[in-house]
Amino acid sequence: MSSDVSAGDTILASQQTDLRDDLIDQIAALGDLLYGTAADTAAVLSVGADNNYLKVATDTPAWEALDITDDTAPVVAADLDLSTFDLVGNGGSEGIKISSAGEVNMTSQPCVLAYNSVTDTNVTGNGAIHTFEYDTEITDQNSDFTGDTFTAPIAGNYLILPSFNAMGGTNAMAAILLRVVASNRDADCMIGGGSEASDRIGGGRGVIMDMDASDTVTITLEIQGESSDIIDVEGGTDLRSRVSITLLS
Repeated sequence: MSSDVSAGDTILASQQTDLRDDLIDQIAALGDLLYGTAADTAAVLSVGADNNYLKVATDTPAWEALDITDDTAPVVAADLDLSTFDLVGNGGSEGIKISSAGEVNMTSQPCVLAYNSVTDTNVTGNGAIHTFEYDTEITDQNSDFTGDTFTAPIAGNYLILPSFNAMGGTNAMAAILLRVVASNRDADCMIGGGSEASDRIGGGRGVIMDMDASDTVTITLEIQGESSDIIDVEGGTDLRSRVSITLLS
């Protein structure tokens, strides 16, 4: 270089042209990078390979490999800031929605409320087992309820809450059995029976049921003691006979 300069030197006006010409002479191709060597000369930095980054060590620039490894088990160790308030599941659909105030909705979480809209007459009383006909759905968030049957989409613990109203019986009723019929096991709920003061009876119970994926649940009613099946299960938009089912965990 005809105009040698060192770090901290002041470049005189008379040196600028020579310095510019010397730098231009070093450029061999479009995109070249120049750096100052320890000998106070200009040198071209060679182009680095893909996935390399420029590192300066002991005043000498050099390219080093950038080690990028897929993290197959990422962990969030601090707060996770979600600007869109959405968590999308592995299947690509929205899983969790968080409002700006912090309320949480799980849009695909199984949740059902269904009821019997029409009274079913003479369905039990002498021991006949009646399967509730939940013909109207108020909510079926994940479309898991069809034809009076709930089908678990995934394995988990489900809260099941059936209730009913019935009429037409006498004080001969000996047992009133509300039953949750599930794939793994049944849950019997004895409501009462015997010497009822009215021809109307009703009640409800709840159970947490362990279910595997594709297991099913129906609700039945068995009333005994009458001479024949004379008891009606009431229906109506006031949810007289209904069931609620949701996934807890």
